[in-house]
Amino acid sequence: MDPIIQIIIAIASIVSTAMLAYIAWLGYRHNKKVKLSSIYTALVQQANIVNSEIGQYGIGGPYTTLLNIPKNEYQEFGYYATIFFHHLRLLSIVYQNGINQKLLIMQDVDRYISWAKTVLKPWINSNTHLSKLLDKVISQKDLYGENFLEWLKKLMK
Repeated sequence: MDPIIQIIIAIASIVSTAMLAYIAWLGYRHNKKVKLSSIYTALVQQANIVNSEIGQYGIGGPYTTLLNIPKNEYQEFGYYATIFFHHLRLLSIVYQNGINQKLLIMQDVDRYISWAKTVLKPWINSNTHLSKLLDKVISQKDLYGENFLEWLKKLMK
């Protein structure tokens, strides 16, 4: 066989192997993202269940202990805390997808920021327990990422 043809076949073989490896890598990366997404979804769903049940049954959760909420206020605090954490999750999604990864349109991010400042912040500040809860969440730096908490702190203070 002609040496030029052998070189062409070798190059074509290398290129096709590289393309197959790249396609396999893309598939792996996609599967990893899908799996990660389902894990985060499961975590959020479980957190919602836990928070909702604390509010529904009027029992003391971890934050009633940390904030020294009186037992006769457990149920009411549970309702407020559940809604509070739903709002924080909403803002964390906006932060993660809008500010961090820049997947959302900036106008939409700005709307959420405006809503947080003009609606959510006054609601939190109108309730002593919620104000303390926000301070605790920001100071603990364990439930949410540190960058999100810094952003939230600037947004809410």
